[in-house]
Amino acid sequence: MEIYTKEDFKQIFIDLGIQKGSKVLLEADLDRYSGLVGNAQMLIETLQELIGDTGLLCMPCFSYSCLDPACLENYYPYEKWKEVRENLPGFHVIFTPSEIYKDCTNLFLRYKDVYRSNHPVYSFAYWGNFDEDVLKVDVNDALSFHGSLSFLNEKDTFNKTGYRHH
Repeated sequence: MEIYTKEDFKQIFIDLGIQKGSKVLLEADLDRYSGLVGNAQMLIETLQELIGDTGLLCMPCFSYSCLDPACLENYYPYEKWKEVRENLPGFHVIFTPSEIYKDCTNLFLRYKDVYRSNHPVYSFAYWGNFDEDVLKVDVNDALSFHGSLSFLNEKDTFNKTGYRHH
């Protein structure tokens, strides 16, 4: 089995052009990979060290369990929808777990100075240098390049594929 260390990932990120001050949107499905020494912790901390606190690390923290059961029609039987609606705890920016890229995002949410936006389903977590307005998302504007993802329009932004916005 091949292993990947912090130094391996640091070099990969440097080769992509990620550096101090870069803005990175990370979507990391670590269930698909083995051999990552340090798993999500290594990935998060490597990026934080590279971009520094002048950069931005952002991750999606979607919470599908906050959706109405009608949106999850194959998950709950129709006859239980009313009961489910009456018993859903609702979204909480701290306590509601992320259901996407769980290993990475739920760990990231526990890091110091990581803040999560308020959207009940399509929230994002941010660390570093960001406009706090992105934390207050209009419920109808969750995945907007003018809201939660506005930083993607800025210079030195990277997504998971290494696409760089100049």
